[in-house]
This record gives sequence, C-alpha cells and structure tokens, in this order.
Amino acid sequence: MVKRKKQQQILGILVANGCWYNDNGDEKNDEAHQALIKVLALCREMKPAKQYKYGQIGHLGYLLQLLKVRNALIDKLYMRACNELANIVHDQPISQPRILNSVIALLSEYLEVGG
Repeated sequence: MVKRKKQQQILGILVANGCWYNDNGDEKNDEAHQALIKVLALCREMKPAKQYKYGQIGHLGYLLQLLKVRNALIDKLYMRACNELANIVHDQPISQPRILNSVIALLSEYLEVGG
C-alpha cells in the first residue's frame, strides 16, 4: 500500500509539472526541474518490490519511454521530461527494481544532484 501511495504521489508531481510542448516559459521549466529533483528523492526513498509485476507494456517496454525522458533531459526540456516520466509511472509499476533503478540512475545523471 505504501508503494502505491508513493507511486501516486510521484505521478501527481509529474502530471502537475508536465507539458510535452515545453512551451510554458523558463520559470515553469525551472519548476519542472525542481519537481524532477523531488521525484528523484521520492524514488530513492522507495524500496524495490520483491515480487515481479509485468506492467502494461511488457517487461522492457519502459525502456523506449525512458529514452524519451533522457532526450528531454539532455535538451533541458524538464516539462517534457515530467510528461514522459508520468507516462512510465502511469503504465508501469515503478517499484519494480528494473524500472526504479533505471529512473534513479537517469535522473541522477542528468539533474546533477548529489546522491
């Protein structure tokens, strides 16, 4: 239950700050950057699931979505990154180790925050 609540909290943050067009101005983009940092902290607090769950788009389907997040982060389009990451969190059980560890590694690398 705690993992599901945390996943809903993460999804709420991402949806509130997401915009695929990334056209809401620099201030909103900076807010989305801070939201991603908060999401990273929440992900680091999560304990990986012990039981396997398939997810809606298959075992490795999240990787294509993760590439979209990576591309947005490279371009510093943080609202788009929030939008793309929200898609993952909505479609996949983020507490699965394969997903959680990938999200943490990606956000840690491109957000330039300490571990």
